[in-house]
Amino acid sequence: MKTKSDAEHAHVQNIHRTKKAPEDLWFPDYPAHLHIDLLPDIQGRGYGTVLINTVFNTLREKKCPGVHLNVDFANAAALEFYRKKDFIILKENSWGLTLGKMM
Repeated sequence: MKTKSDAEHAHVQNIHRTKKAPEDLWFPDYPAHLHIDLLPDIQGRGYGTVLINTVFNTLREKKCPGVHLNVDFANAAALEFYRKKDFIILKENSWGLTLGKMM
């Protein structure tokens, strides 16, 4: 099972203890933040696509302009998944990428 890097763990902890996102974490055109975590034995079977399409549909219904997420550089499969879903690079961090997609 993949574990988070120390930098990624610190980043997540900062998000959860902060009432307002720090300026370097805020992307006004992409106000929704997404996490998809699937166990390895169900990855690559279409569940991620079903989940993300459900999120996309809900965000569009709610008139949300865009969504962003973070991916560790080591997670090549996730980076490829989000590339196929037309996410773009919003920011390169020391631990990975912040990606975004307009709705």
